[in-house]
Amino acid sequence: QKTAAFGNRLLFTDGIRANSSMKMKVSVLSGQDHKPVNAALGPNMIKAITFAIRIGFSMTSNANKIFIHSHNPTSNRFAILEDNESIAFLYLTEVGTQRPVKDAVVYSRKPLIPKFDWEKVKETADAPPLSQDVASSEAIITTPSEGEFSFKWSFDGNAVALLRNGEPIAFASASEEYGFSKAISKPNPLANAWDQELYKFTFREQP
Repeated sequence: QKTAAFGNRLLFTDGIRANSSMKMKVSVLSGQDHKPVNAALGPNMIKAITFAIRIGFSMTSNANKIFIHSHNPTSNRFAILEDNESIAFLYLTEVGTQRPVKDAVVYSRKPLIPKFDWEKVKETADAPPLSQDVASSEAIITTPSEGEFSFKWSFDGNAVALLRNGEPIAFASASEEYGFSKAISKPNPLANAWDQELYKFTFREQP
């Protein structure tokens, strides 16, 4: 796999693609009924690669896993929350596809590890866990429920926030290089720390 370095971040430019004919049941939080969608998620980032791998092993339904999405008709982008029972990520896709181009870690169900070896993820393609050196006190959610989560879009549809019980916990924007999360205490390859002022500006009412 070829990688390109962006500061202390890694961007995978080659990797594993999900089967484009794979169909998954997802829940749309806009009030529509549950419906299957085709997924062809390309590996633009570390999480996108591991995302494709995890979906490949998730052909059968598992009530403990969470996979929900929302489509914005203005930007023609998708927002996706994916929880593999260990760690959860928010994805924002590129226009007109379900290919993630921005993301942010949302929470971990598992205890935090002391420190993560970022070289290891290149070798194993496992989902990178949250570690004590970068996580905040809000990083662990042990028993999340799909019904707790909803999406909030910016007026132009180019940014999306994930809400838990109505409160924002992570967001990703097409205009920001990396996402933001309340699970993070300092910048790292999973997300930036939460920025309340940027959140308020990004999700302000339409000018």
